[in-house]
Amino acid sequence: QTAGIQVIMVTGDHPDTAEAIAKMVGIIRAPTRRDVAAKEGKEIEEIPRDHPDIGARVVRGVELMKMSDEELDNLLDYEQLVFARTSPANKLTIVKGLQDKKLKRWKDGSRPPKRIKNVVAVTGDGVNDSPALSQADIGVAMGIVGSDVAKDAADMILLNDNFASIVDGVEEGRLIFDNLKKSIAYTLSSNIPEITPFLIFILIQIPLPLPTVLILLIDLGTDLVPAISLAYETKEADIMRKPPRDSRVDRLVTRKLISFSYGQIGIIQAMAGFYTYFVVLNDYGFRASDLVGASELFFDYDDSPGDAVFFPDNDDTIGAGELQINGNSIPLIECNITDKDVCHIPDEALAHAQGAFFVSIVIVQWADLIACKTRKLSIYHQGMRNTVLNIGLVEETLLAILLSYIPALNVLGTRPIRFVHWMPAMPFAMIIFIYDEVRKYLIRLGPPAGSKKTMNLVEEYTYY
Repeated sequence: QTAGIQVIMVTGDHPDTAEAIAKMVGIIRAPTRRDVAAKEGKEIEEIPRDHPDIGARVVRGVELMKMSDEELDNLLDYEQLVFARTSPANKLTIVKGLQDKKLKRWKDGSRPPKRIKNVVAVTGDGVNDSPALSQADIGVAMGIVGSDVAKDAADMILLNDNFASIVDGVEEGRLIFDNLKKSIAYTLSSNIPEITPFLIFILIQIPLPLPTVLILLIDLGTDLVPAISLAYETKEADIMRKPPRDSRVDRLVTRKLISFSYGQIGIIQAMAGFYTYFVVLNDYGFRASDLVGASELFFDYDDSPGDAVFFPDNDDTIGAGELQINGNSIPLIECNITDKDVCHIPDEALAHAQGAFFVSIVIVQWADLIACKTRKLSIYHQGMRNTVLNIGLVEETLLAILLSYIPALNVLGTRPIRFVHWMPAMPFAMIIFIYDEVRKYLIRLGPPAGSKKTMNLVEEYTYY
């Protein structure tokens, strides 16, 4: 019930017995017609079935058979229902009525009517239950006392005949769905910092910030273990306090998930990459504003460095103020890092900037991974108890270090970048972490007091 799942009792027992058992197990919690009659000191027949104080209905099978489709639809608006003295045909009618129901109306008028699509699960063990088991979206037969006919008609078999196992199954299903969403959100977010370098390269002709080999190293190397590790994430504390998802709109990949990964986290990650790229090139003597349209010069230098001429002294590359090659030129500024093999050397400076762009994506993916651990709760509540995820954080960092600082692996396009060039992406990682924590906090606040909405604007537009 706290998970938003309505439990309806359908039994062949006497109505009085069914009502008493339903109250004992918590299916009925509101006053029934019998309770209202006792309270008012009247006979039960004197109390109308639509009495405003009645919050739970106990309906006989013979009454159900006389109801029109409209009357059945109105009856199914009650949250607490018990059907007694029912036949197999009655059970089938109830299942079809729930499946055909399109509008949910609250009896107390607290909320406006809502369009719904019920997913109906039915439990049963006898031959007579097989029509309802077959009609239901999920038919659940009893494994111990269930008949072979019921098992054949059902979609799943409850091996221990314990109704509580269904609750465990719902919880496990929600956990799997949540973790798949988290893994997809994490994986998609790095697409933006991988795609935008090519777009900017084409649009304004700056030297390519991230080559394809380094993109493959991210997708097949540093991101692989962290993405898989989210499958091992433990359940969030509120997993069984959320209403069931709407299967028509809440799929694995939704517009809100795309917005989160691409339009929010992905944009911040791309900003981190470009900022790091420009910082590194600036440190090696190439001003950011001078890089626009300079891609051809960098290509020419890579193809034939011997054709390059440094001014004023061609033998003093560190002190040079301009570089010319094949009719193209670029002004040079003083290097903040005076490494003679990199300072004012276009191909090496670009390789260091590309390696730093690669490292910056790894750094912001730390924050993205931690943000994707939960969909609503704070990391403070969830903790860092996922061992596989913790290993993933270490693995992607070590892999980035090995790819950058082992000379034999530098053929892949990486370079042994200075430690200071790990720093520019750090503030962006903090921005991602803080932004996501604030977003989740606002979601947990819920709708404004007095509002008839079930969620606030932040949840409506960002909860994936």
